[in-house]
Amino acid sequence: MTRDELAGRLTEMFRGQTEAASDGQRASVRRWQGMDRFYRQVQRAAAQVLDVPEEAQAVMEDLIALAEPLRDDVVVWRGVRSVDETFGFPAEHLEDVVGAARVAAQFFATSADRGIVEGEFTEPAISPALLRVRARRGSHAVWVPPLGNEENAGQMELLFLPTVQVRILGVDRSGDMPIVFVEVSDG
Repeated sequence: MTRDELAGRLTEMFRGQTEAASDGQRASVRRWQGMDRFYRQVQRAAAQVLDVPEEAQAVMEDLIALAEPLRDDVVVWRGVRSVDETFGFPAEHLEDVVGAARVAAQFFATSADRGIVEGEFTEPAISPALLRVRARRGSHAVWVPPLGNEENAGQMELLFLPTVQVRILGVDRSGDMPIVFVEVSDG
């Protein structure tokens, strides 16, 4: 399936989400996308860190309220600039944790466009990896393009809730950077 076919499928799948979104929820999606990296504060709220701004808490709550379950499995992508920072161990140990699962504890951002992920979300590279994410039917997510800033719609972001379970299925090291096969589900 091409990126455009997947984007069309997600747009149709989340049509109800788009139609039901309030102006305030749409503003929260745009705030999440902000170029000032405010999403970091929202991630801190999702991780239940104390002393986060009220605005970050409100954006987090709006994103959670917007989420709807996937009607079908889909494959999306996520870039990792540093395996060490993302997973908590060096890239050479990825194979050691195949089969391991954990709750994300923060929003889990993905894209329907592998090229965008490789070009924008693995740089600056420390120990980069590409995650091929099989998102399971029933996983709650927000399809960002029809709700957010038009200039960011090309990122084709599919955003999973902080409660999503991430399971590592395998690793492919045949390319320039490892591809980590993961599965996300609502548990």
